[in-house]
Amino acid sequence: MHAATDPFADFPDDNHLFTSAAPKAPVQETGPALYREACRKCRGTGFWSGPGDCTGDRSCTECKGRGFHEYRRSEAERHAARERRHARKERVVTERKNDIAAKRAAWMVQYPAEAAWIERAKERSNFAAAMDETLDRFGDLSPNKLAAVQRIVAGDAAKAAARQEKQAAAPEVNLANLEAAFARAGALLRRPKLRVAGYMFSVAPVGGRNEGSLYVKRMAHGDQEQEYLGKITAGRFIASRDATPDDVKAVLEVAADPRKATEKYGRLTGNCGICGRSLLRESSVEAGIGPICAARFGW
Repeated sequence: MHAATDPFADFPDDNHLFTSAAPKAPVQETGPALYREACRKCRGTGFWSGPGDCTGDRSCTECKGRGFHEYRRSEAERHAARERRHARKERVVTERKNDIAAKRAAWMVQYPAEAAWIERAKERSNFAAAMDETLDRFGDLSPNKLAAVQRIVAGDAAKAAARQEKQAAAPEVNLANLEAAFARAGALLRRPKLRVAGYMFSVAPVGGRNEGSLYVKRMAHGDQEQEYLGKITAGRFIASRDATPDDVKAVLEVAADPRKATEKYGRLTGNCGICGRSLLRESSVEAGIGPICAARFGW
């Protein structure tokens, strides 16, 4: 269509319906500057050089064969950011530990008997050790675990009361002669023992829960120990369930006069009432005790 005969020639063609638009220049997008660093895995080569089977073009799997990595921040900035994240994590962990410690301290104040049992039994009881670990992790115990600990504490209290009643009802023992004999023998022997009338008297280990007590056992044959019959402590004989009334009577007689009982036992059996060995000399058999053992016990 010619302009002379076109009635719309004077109108501008803004939408370019009849004419072609002039090409626009491409827009240049400007982004942040990138920091380029050589790939540490391939040392900037872009190729895998390590051991093992490789297929294909052996391109570095870390940088995809480019030999470098691009970052928006420099290595120093990234390192500083990592340090801040690490410090933030440590701060959160420290705050949590402090909160748990404060929570545990409050729990121990609220439940002193239960806390004392856990602290006392955690070295010998797996359950107590598990409860102590739970307190370290959470600061308190769940209702079920707390109830279990309280049952154990109540049971221990009942057993302690029963032991006190049993000790109060136990017969009194005259320990003057027996303690004097063991005191003299203890200066010469590491673990002195007294074998009398089929019974063995020995000192409880130092540092043990029964330190200062004397153990009483029934001998089977010679030096072999058979049954634990009880202990002499605080001036009383606490008999075990295996001790019969005759055993209790015999132990009280030995404790009252250990020298007399030892000599009587040696004359009847022909064995020393202290070490249990056979008496060979006539004077020793007549005395019922060997001269070395007699000297050790001050007899």
